Amino acid sequence: DRRKASRRQALKKSTEDGTITKESLKKLRDKQNNKCYYCECELNFKSKNEVHLDHHIPLSKGGIHGINNVVYLCKKCNLSKSDMMPKTLLLI
Repeated sequence: DRRKASRRQALKKSTEDGTITKESLKKLRDKQNNKCYYCECELNFKSKNEVHLDHHIPLSKGGIHGINNVVYLCKKCNLSKSDMMPKTLLLI
C-alpha cells in the first residue's frame, strides 16, 4: 500500500538518530556472531534473501530508525515478527 510506505518513510526520517553505515552494520553482525537475534540460527550473509535487517522496536510502535534499534534476523523470524514488540514474541 502506497500510503503505508509513505508513512513508514516519514517515520524513519522523523526519528532518525544517526546514520546506519556499512561499518556500523559490520559491527552489529559481529556483535550478533552472524546469528539471528531471536532464534540464534546461523545467518548466511551471502544470500541476501535469507538475512533481514529489522527494527527491534517497530517504527509503528515508536521505535527509532538508527543502529541502536536494528537487528539481523533470519527470514522466518522476521516474517513471523511482523510489527510485534519483542516481549510479545516471547509469549508466542
